[in-house]
Amino acid sequence: MSGQRATVLLLVFAIFGGIPNSVRAQGDEEAANGREEESAATQPDVKLTALFRGYDPLIRPNFHGKPVAVQMSMTIASIDQVSEVDMDYTVTVLMRQYWNDPRLKFPGNRSMSLDPRLAKKLWVPDTFLENSKSSYLHTVTVDNALIRLFPDGSILYGMRITAKMECEMDLRKYPMDEQSCPFILESYGYTTEDMTYEWRDGEKSISGLKDIRLSQFTIYDYKALQGYGDYETGVTTVLTMTTLVSGTRAQLPKISYIKAIDVYLVVCFVFVFAALLEYAAVNYQSRYYKTPRKSRKSKKTEIEEFQLEEKKAPLAVPENDGSSAPAARNGTTRRRFPSPKVLTSFRGGRKIIEDVNDIDKFSRVLFPCTFAVFNAIYWITYAV
Repeated sequence: MSGQRATVLLLVFAIFGGIPNSVRAQGDEEAANGREEESAATQPDVKLTALFRGYDPLIRPNFHGKPVAVQMSMTIASIDQVSEVDMDYTVTVLMRQYWNDPRLKFPGNRSMSLDPRLAKKLWVPDTFLENSKSSYLHTVTVDNALIRLFPDGSILYGMRITAKMECEMDLRKYPMDEQSCPFILESYGYTTEDMTYEWRDGEKSISGLKDIRLSQFTIYDYKALQGYGDYETGVTTVLTMTTLVSGTRAQLPKISYIKAIDVYLVVCFVFVFAALLEYAAVNYQSRYYKTPRKSRKSKKTEIEEFQLEEKKAPLAVPENDGSSAPAARNGTTRRRFPSPKVLTSFRGGRKIIEDVNDIDKFSRVLFPCTFAVFNAIYWITYAV
């Protein structure tokens, strides 16, 4: 089975230090607000209903094209607790994600601040905290989130999150110890073919550490890193296909006959499930042949089966290849006792696949060819 590679953003707090928080000067804010007020007169009336007409939040931007580049920045609002007993720390962050969705372009030169509840109608990255033990989004008095849409289709999606993050600690120098605690962000389901992460402005993407004070620790450094993680996608692909089928059916009226899209999605689901079964078969066969023979069958039973097979159809004496002594001794003919794999391979007149890699090689040809044949029949039937 193929694996998936996902982009991983890693923020490491070395307990602990930081850079000065970048705060916009009040004069700059007033100037920016003045420019926005000036452009408001020329800003056309953008109707959200028209903007979202035909928009599908289940499909990522640039579908079947280049991956979506998601930029991240973060303000550390507070580090509430560092626990040596539980090896974790509690942190509140203002997390911001930036990406571009060409489907949401609109005329004008001024951004729009949208209600956070509109996030349910937008495609948003499936970002999650990889080393989080528990987390929640602040909801008093409303969801602490913001959405800002720019004329070129760029989106800013921010939220206020509190999370308890796992931090493996080395306490051999306690209480004069130094710890490095990670804050790991990555996509839950998308691979690097669909979505990538990067820090918006390197280490300057992280702010707020200057104002944090801890009772027992000192913040003296941090690193903003980027990497990749490889994961298996058997079950995840099946769940993705199930979600896609359910979401498509929910957006269409309930009718009694089968639609063309139903046929295509069901067949795609069958292929994905067949690939999962193929993976299970290869995994079972590889484990079976790695298991010692004695653990699967006693030696006595093995000899009895060999004797029974010998009575039915005696095995021919193999030619001497120089690696063994002559078979004749005291006027009798010795038969070479076959290895368990050979005995298994010819028992019952059936030849069993001995190399599990053959299953993968066969599937690499069978699956694409069968899917190509299906596509040819499908498009001839429904498009012609």
